[in-house]
Order: sequence, then C-alpha cells, then structure tokens
Amino acid sequence: MRRWTETTKWTDRWFRRLDVTSKVFYLYLLDNCDEAGVWEEDFEMLQFHTGISICRDALVEDLGERLQVLEGEKILVRKFLPFQQPKGLKPNVPFHKKILERLEFHGLSLQAEKVTLKGDTPKGLGETPPNPYVNVNVNVKTVEGECEGETRKHPSEQIPLDLREGDFEEAWLEYLVHLDEIGHKRPGKTAVRAMFHKFRKHGVTTSARAIRHSIEQNYAGVFPETMTRNNAKGSLNDDHVDYDNPCG
Repeated sequence: MRRWTETTKWTDRWFRRLDVTSKVFYLYLLDNCDEAGVWEEDFEMLQFHTGISICRDALVEDLGERLQVLEGEKILVRKFLPFQQPKGLKPNVPFHKKILERLEFHGLSLQAEKVTLKGDTPKGLGETPPNPYVNVNVNVKTVEGECEGETRKHPSEQIPLDLREGDFEEAWLEYLVHLDEIGHKRPGKTAVRAMFHKFRKHGVTTSARAIRHSIEQNYAGVFPETMTRNNAKGSLNDDHVDYDNPCG
C-alpha cells in the first residue's frame, strides 16, 4: 500500500526531540494503521518488527496529542487522515467510501485538521465551515498518569520503588546532575524505563557503582567499572554503546 509521507518531519522540532524508540514507534504507526489512521494494538508484532519492548503507556505519553487511545485496544494517529486526504472525502469516490466506512466503524469524526471527537473544534479554527467529512461519535479510554495528584517531575527523576535501595537513588540523582553539568540532555521517559529495566537485571549495588564510575570518567552513558571506550560491550544502558548518548 502506498501512502504520502512528510519528508520534512526530520527537521520538525516535535519529531526531532523524540527519543529513538518513540520515533520508530510513530513511524511504525504511520505505516501500519488503517485508512482512517487507527492502529489495532498488537505489541507482540511491534516488538517482532522493531525490537521495541517498552510498555504502551510510556510510548503513547511520549507522543502526546498526536495520538488518541480508543476503546477496544486501538490507537488513533490524529493527523494521519487529513494529511493523506487534504481535500476531504466524497462518498461517491470508491476509495473514499472505504475510508468513511472505517471511520464509522471506529466511531470517529474527521474535522478540518484532524480526526477527533464529534463536536470538538480544532484549536485556533474558531467556527469550522461546512465540510464533506463524516461526523460520528467516539468513546475514548483515558490513560491515567502514574503520578496523578503528585508534583510533576522530569521522567528521569521518577525512580521506581524497587530501585530505591542502598545508595542507588543517590547515585542516580548525582548522574542526572552530571548530565546537566556537561550539557547533555536527560533521557526521556521511554529511555529511562529501558535503563531502569537493565539496572534491575544487574542489581542496585552494581548499577550504583557503574553510575558513579561513569560520572568519574565523565561519560554521558552508564558503563561498568571494567569497561573502557575501546571495550564497550555490555553497557548497563545501551546494547550498541554510545558514550555520548544515554538514550541509545
């Protein structure tokens, strides 16, 4: 199946600031959603094709308003259809008819800028003039944040309870300060979860020691004490190893 693609996305500030995992996930959705821009969740297939094993909520949160989680384990790429069909949909066009049927099946409404809830007006448009798009209802499943009711912290500062043992927490916070001091961007939520997953496998004591070793060596990544720049396999936060990029 052929689809239009926006080649300037690589210079778009929003896309550019995503970590690698979120970029791959977004591109995967664009290629694998249906004609209405809806992807029926299949994270087993996603992992098989891409190697991504981060949980759904973290990926969706990183992509923000570009996605909408629907009931029935579906994810909507809001701007997909308006980009593919910028002139609207006409029921007498066979391919458009198929798209309209998919919209109705999912219970969606297509407005001037994006697929959205019936009655919603895209920001900045004011009153939207009549258009040929179908309008039907959609039921939305809310994805609750893990820290609802708490003061919002940078994702890197939200340390899981099972890692708050020994001096790991202190070492990790020292590492974040170290990244700030050397002018390196802190890892985003998706990258942090991947790093914490590896820390669990190595244990908090070994991980804390590796973190402090990396700070002493002025690394941006986290690497065991026995590792040098010329012997970089087995890092605690990156399988292919990049001393300057803790996000991998």
